[in-house]
Amino acid sequence: MVKRASEVAHLPQVQDRDVAEQSLKLPAAFSEYEAAGDLLTYQIDFWQRSVLYLDTLRQRANNMIEHERAGKPPVLDFDYQVILDGYSGPWGQDINCLSLS
Repeated sequence: MVKRASEVAHLPQVQDRDVAEQSLKLPAAFSEYEAAGDLLTYQIDFWQRSVLYLDTLRQRANNMIEHERAGKPPVLDFDYQVILDGYSGPWGQDINCLSLS
């Protein structure tokens, strides 16, 4: 049922406006000072994690160099036999079928 404007004009609309204004207000936790503090905390965490990541890469590279200097072969080095060469096919694909020994 559709009501005419004259029928709903007497309804109080102030409550609706107050509710709308309250829903637009940010909670106290989102003040500009706390947001800046959260940003600073995030940036510190980001840089700490970046340094830890780079340190892990450095340690991994040092382990690899030490492994090679010791005269040890690469860890994943297998003897294999070519079963099907993709380049010899009609389309010249870069795919090989291998049998690991």
